[in-house]
Amino acid sequence: MELVFYMYEPMPYEEIVENLMLDYPIIACAGYYYLGVRVGGHAVVIRGTRFIDGNDGTFNYVEYVDPWDGLTYTCEYSEFLDATYNGRMYDQTIGIFYE
Repeated sequence: MELVFYMYEPMPYEEIVENLMLDYPIIACAGYYYLGVRVGGHAVVIRGTRFIDGNDGTFNYVEYVDPWDGLTYTCEYSEFLDATYNGRMYDQTIGIFYE
């Protein structure tokens, strides 16, 4: 078996769920943007997901660990994706698995 790294655009929520079920780590890279230009960024590790289907609709959540402070955060996937949660837009994925 060979260790494989890959990097590409944001992973769809369903793929995040599938990869985590296979115990593949997911490193999400999120950028800071100014006038549409990426001016910085930060990486976090996605460690879990939650799906809630309630009276107010359906919600997909991601749980991630921020290495900056070592804390775990949970937010809606859509807010993680478009930067409305913490000002960083999830724009790249780094995956690691054995092939």
